[in-house]
Amino acid sequence: MHASAIAQSRRLGVSEAALPRLARRLKAYLVARRVAGETRAQLEMNTDRDLADLGLSRFDINRIALQAGREAAAHILAS
Repeated sequence: MHASAIAQSRRLGVSEAALPRLARRLKAYLVARRVAGETRAQLEMNTDRDLADLGLSRFDINRIALQAGREAAAHILAS
């Protein structure tokens, strides 16, 4: 680990051992946001008829996008 990162973590009261865990959680958060946004954008491009053919409505888009983001984050945190 870079010496300045270690010094900064000490100033913030974060142990050196916790930094990899924090980095993984940050990565999971960022991946979750990206996946949710991409999923939302893809679903929003569909017509109401296309969504109905999938058994969905416009009200389902946000829930599905957030779930896709949570699943992507869980995958990162599990590895």
